[in-house]
Amino acid sequence: MSLQTENKPLSSRSVLKAHLVIKEALDRALKWGLVQRNVADMVDPPQPTKAEIKVWDAESAVKFLELAKKTRYYIVFMLVLTTGMWKGGILGLRWEDIDLDMGRLSIRQALGRDRLLPSRAEVPQWLPHGFTYR
Repeated sequence: MSLQTENKPLSSRSVLKAHLVIKEALDRALKWGLVQRNVADMVDPPQPTKAEIKVWDAESAVKFLELAKKTRYYIVFMLVLTTGMWKGGILGLRWEDIDLDMGRLSIRQALGRDRLLPSRAEVPQWLPHGFTYR
């Protein structure tokens, strides 16, 4: 039996998370006297594998920014590509964090889970073939 979703196997990180949840539940059941042993202790959890990171070269980044100028998200993409800021830091920016005279941004807060960036469904309308958005 293999764990999968939509005909794709689960990542080792997803399996590890599931293992941890089951182990914690069984630890609690053991503490409460509901089970005699935690069988999750008998299983070696999977080691997460690191995915290969693909990065754009300078030419691809410039081409992307030229295309992104047509969108309302241009400044976000420009900040990501030119500063390395994370989206939480960018989305947490306020006018008081920007000093135009000194040409400086200060990251004083970050937003967590949000929906301010375009959904994957919106991106293909202007993103050329070969570019991906995550």
